[in-house]
Amino acid sequence: MSLIIQASCPRFIKATELTATTLSEAVEHSFPLVNESALLIWNYVPIILNYKYDISVMLDDILDMLASLRGIEYGKKEIHWPSNDFSSIWILSWGMDTVTIDAKWSAVLGNTEQLLTSSGEVEMEKQMFLAEWKSILRNIILALDYSGYSQNTTINTKKLLFEYEAIKYEGELYR
Repeated sequence: MSLIIQASCPRFIKATELTATTLSEAVEHSFPLVNESALLIWNYVPIILNYKYDISVMLDDILDMLASLRGIEYGKKEIHWPSNDFSSIWILSWGMDTVTIDAKWSAVLGNTEQLLTSSGEVEMEKQMFLAEWKSILRNIILALDYSGYSQNTTINTKKLLFEYEAIKYEGELYR
């Protein structure tokens, strides 16, 4: 089975003051509350991820996950996603060409935890998994730029740009 991400086309807002000291805060300040959300499709089950409050708090873990998958040939990693609307634990294991994700679902917007659990794990080509995140990262980069945050004003912006550039392909919906 697989994972597909629809990044959507969220709006960005100008920051009135550039007060964020972390990448997560800068992302939160760059998106309005009422906005298009990203959809993570886990084995045909949609999961809504709000840019302002879900993706912003998940971003450091997303970047670490992408860096690990890209930089370590074989490995295993456990991620505790911290969002209230996307509370789960992913146990990733990967080899040279594939990644497998076993998930423990705690709380998901829409109360689809049982459906997600019964849908099983995700196994897919590693490069395809990485590609699914590219459009999300692009939306974040565009939002930060529009809002006035730059590499000089925010911690980890360089890491965000590096991981975006390191992903070679677009996800399935954007090819």
